[in-house]
Amino acid sequence: MFKAVSMGFGVAKPWGDSERYDIILNAGRVLWRVQVKSIFTRRRCQVRASGRTGILYTADEIDFLVVYISPKDLWYIFPIVALLHLNIRLSPDSRRRT
Repeated sequence: MFKAVSMGFGVAKPWGDSERYDIILNAGRVLWRVQVKSIFTRRRCQVRASGRTGILYTADEIDFLVVYISPKDLWYIFPIVALLHLNIRLSPDSRRRT
């Protein structure tokens, strides 16, 4: 949330834990529902666009999936429509170019 505020977004946190998104970003006239995943390892990681229950997020539930890799201070921002039914492998230490 601090990162979003430092970039000029308004930030709101839903009350309780009943929504599929973690925060709401206010980008002027647009509100975005954002799910944030944090990773605390340097190794390659796999991210799925699903919650604790394993149920995939849909574009009706969230607008963006944000992945934060703490040891590298890296942020990846994915529109959820680009991730539907996909797994993503992130390798922040890889020297391989694709």
